[in-house]
Amino acid sequence: MRLFLLLPIALASCAAVQDSPAPLAPAAPEDASPVDPASPLESAAQLPKGALSDGPAGEDRRDDVHFLQGFGGVSDLGDVGGRAPIPAGEVLGGDIDEAPYLGGALQWGLAHYGDTALGIEGGASLTLGTFGVDVVQGAGTQAADADLVGGSLFLGAFASHERGRWRVYGGLGPLVQLVRFDVDYDDGAGGGRYADDAIGLGYYVRAGVERRLTEGLLLGLGARWFDADLDFSDEFDGVDFSGTQLFLTLSQSF
Repeated sequence: MRLFLLLPIALASCAAVQDSPAPLAPAAPEDASPVDPASPLESAAQLPKGALSDGPAGEDRRDDVHFLQGFGGVSDLGDVGGRAPIPAGEVLGGDIDEAPYLGGALQWGLAHYGDTALGIEGGASLTLGTFGVDVVQGAGTQAADADLVGGSLFLGAFASHERGRWRVYGGLGPLVQLVRFDVDYDDGAGGGRYADDAIGLGYYVRAGVERRLTEGLLLGLGARWFDADLDFSDEFDGVDFSGTQLFLTLSQSF
């Protein structure tokens, strides 16, 4: 009997608990403002040009993809074959070793994929040197020195990749080669001279590695191989003018 009397009291208590209001959450401070994290694009835009920014893999990526480069070194041009007529004889081509070489180039990035830049490059170079030739007159042959002045204009494509403070690059394309030879020899009557020049088309392939010394200055080593067909006005027609060039580079990125 007592159980029946206690049952209505228990039901009433349960209903009171269900109808009680939920506890209030603590109010936010009035001066609090929502946090709006900047997007990666906005963060990159706030960096100064040429500064390092985080790449897709969390590594440093540079925003400068253009390079102004100067270079200087030596050329091994190999054998310049052919014959050139002189009065009562001919001049035979010789071997050109270690001719000084210098020039400059501009690499202009057109696309940037992380640490890799793709674009076009162009420049000019100058080669100066002296090489030995044989001067044949009658039944005699004498050795003589030939002065070489060579210049080239090139335009091609390049790719560049940076990792930390190091940059590797490569380029290739067509070139225009200009060459002039001057030979002084003894003709038995006070001296003789042979001079001729030529222009030809060819191609080049070059590569190099550089290290950043400062934020925008790089120092490195490079090599270039080229080949051009030269058409002289005399018998040196169709000379294959080719060789390997090794050089130091100093570049400015921007």
